Amino acid sequence: MNEQYSQFLLEENKYLKGAVEKLHMENDTVLLLIEFLELLLKTKGIEKVTRLVIKHLSELLGAKRTMLIRKESMEGLYARYIYEHGETKKINLMRTELGKDYFFLYVEKVYVIKETPSSIVMPIKYIGENIAGMRFEFDSLDELEPHKIEILKRYGPICGLVMKNQILLEEVMSEKQVILEKNSIINEEKKIILEQNKKSRRELKLAQKIQKKILPSGYINFGDYTFYRNYKPSYYLGGDFYDVIECNNENSIVFYMADISGHGVGASLLTVFLKQTLKGLVKYYEKKGEKLVPSKVLKKLQKRFLDIEMDEEMYIGIFIGVIDVENNTLAISNAGHNVPPIHIKSFERNAGTYEISGLPINGLGLDLFDFDYEDREIHLERGDSFILLTDGAVEERNAHGEEMGIERLKSMFVRNKDISLEEQFKIMLLEVSRHSKKSRFGDDIAFLAIHREY
Repeated sequence: MNEQYSQFLLEENKYLKGAVEKLHMENDTVLLLIEFLELLLKTKGIEKVTRLVIKHLSELLGAKRTMLIRKESMEGLYARYIYEHGETKKINLMRTELGKDYFFLYVEKVYVIKETPSSIVMPIKYIGENIAGMRFEFDSLDELEPHKIEILKRYGPICGLVMKNQILLEEVMSEKQVILEKNSIINEEKKIILEQNKKSRRELKLAQKIQKKILPSGYINFGDYTFYRNYKPSYYLGGDFYDVIECNNENSIVFYMADISGHGVGASLLTVFLKQTLKGLVKYYEKKGEKLVPSKVLKKLQKRFLDIEMDEEMYIGIFIGVIDVENNTLAISNAGHNVPPIHIKSFERNAGTYEISGLPINGLGLDLFDFDYEDREIHLERGDSFILLTDGAVEERNAHGEEMGIERLKSMFVRNKDISLEEQFKIMLLEVSRHSKKSRFGDDIAFLAIHREY
């Protein structure tokens, strides 16, 4: 009996060790993916992105030789990249000159070629459209390890999304067409991450790393306007997100506060979609020479969200504003963000709020022409502050079930309007903590404040 039990323990320990090693490998892969995605988003131009993709993936897999085939903008012209000995070489070829390499551009999934040279083939796709194809060559069959195939299954869609976006941006810059194509974030990647890491410490640590990288904090100044951003995470990191975008003409500043459904890595990755899409839309309107209207931006964002075919339960509540620096006016619109903005006026004792209705950005398939988002314009006097929050601060409850509420927060901000925005944020957290008798809150609290200097 003792021998059987010992054998059982040995087998159980072996199984647990294997499971832990697999989980470590999966988390390492996801961290590398996030870092690679951030690097891709910072890289401009399809040529630079393509060279980054082939170099990064070739070195990640340890391939002896890597080939990438991609369509060029000219009809019938293709680009073939070869990465070997740390160097990338490119040649442009017509369809008839590609030979059998043309096949790799239209493969449907990652698969292995066992004949010499031993290879792994990966498609780079964007919602069914083949953007490019890659072939990774190795010295032996032993190097065709299963985890390399899994890595490529994750990287392929991400590369497709970013490469497609770069192609569209270049088309706009050359005035060949308006960007009307789809913008996607990867559903399967989101599902895999959520399934593997849901309600676990590893997921929390990983999501916190992502959030710190993409969620800015501290002060940022644009002329007479000072922005302060900060974030208080809860036990389970959620999808609160904000950003400030200065337009190239320097006469407009775009800002937004968003609350994305869900928690953890899935919600954090969806913030990447939101950040990239809104920056792209701002550039789109600038290139067209059109005025930035918040309601139009929200409607475009809704269309992009429908295009990526997210699960129906996923949605984004977002409040967006555009500051006209010359006229000191603020145009605002709302898509399902449930905490009204707080307007602290410099020479008044009461704070104002603005109730603006609007459906959240969602995947329910609603007809885009059935509704329009509402715009409202307000004036910011010198010394005024405009504060955006997520529901974590408003809905935190005490032992009696009473919410902190927007009115308590308004009074607190009015009492402390003459101190810095950073100190106001700290006092707000202290007041919420006193109300709930908790040091950690049940939901995230995101804070974005704007102050027009005297």
